[in-house]
Amino acid sequence: MAQPTRRDWMKIASAGMAAASAQAQPTGEISVWTTAGNRRFAPDVPLPWRPESGSSADSIVLDPSRTFQEALGFGASFTDASCYLFNQLAPAARERLFHELFHPSEMGLSVCRICIGSSDYAVKMYSFDEGEPDPEMQRFSIDHDREYILPMLQQARAANPGLFLLASPWSPPGWMKANNSMLGGCMRNKSFPAYAKYFVKFLQGYGEAGVPVNAVSVQNEVGHSDLTRTTPIRSTRPRR
Repeated sequence: MAQPTRRDWMKIASAGMAAASAQAQPTGEISVWTTAGNRRFAPDVPLPWRPESGSSADSIVLDPSRTFQEALGFGASFTDASCYLFNQLAPAARERLFHELFHPSEMGLSVCRICIGSSDYAVKMYSFDEGEPDPEMQRFSIDHDREYILPMLQQARAANPGLFLLASPWSPPGWMKANNSMLGGCMRNKSFPAYAKYFVKFLQGYGEAGVPVNAVSVQNEVGHSDLTRTTPIRSTRPRR
């Protein structure tokens, strides 16, 4: 008999929830919290449970027979800061944690994002090619990530060999930008060929380090900054 897949278990669980809700109507109130504008997880007016009547856009309908877009998976982000903290754990504690987070028999987190250079959650601001302009990437190095980022990714992949990794940059190296800084500014059009080599070097370096990357995006929060503009604009700012 074939082993049930994760999708099979989701169908069974959904069907069970639907059957349970049909047999017993909950009572009491639904607690509500709101995060919007100046409100940060602020208590809101409770909602009452009530039987569903007719068709309503506000109703939640569980129907395992209907399928829509398939999800690639669920997970979180491996930032410089999070990997730094993971690395502080005792090896046995980290092994237990990663098993619980990533192993398919546990939470089974299966898609995670990683950073190409530093993000706003980093111990320090850095790129993989610091200093004066280096369009041929002669100075490129992922040595910063070898200390604790790559080991954490290797351990996560050991717990879940199918872990999908998506990599995104928060900023190109400062010398590629009009303000010569990873903070703010905009990218020079003439830097695009060098930036393409930067991506290739990153993918090659991670692959050689035993952490192949499955996909990349060109920029974190791409709608927040237009890298083709010729006037300085605000962009995601890595913290020092």
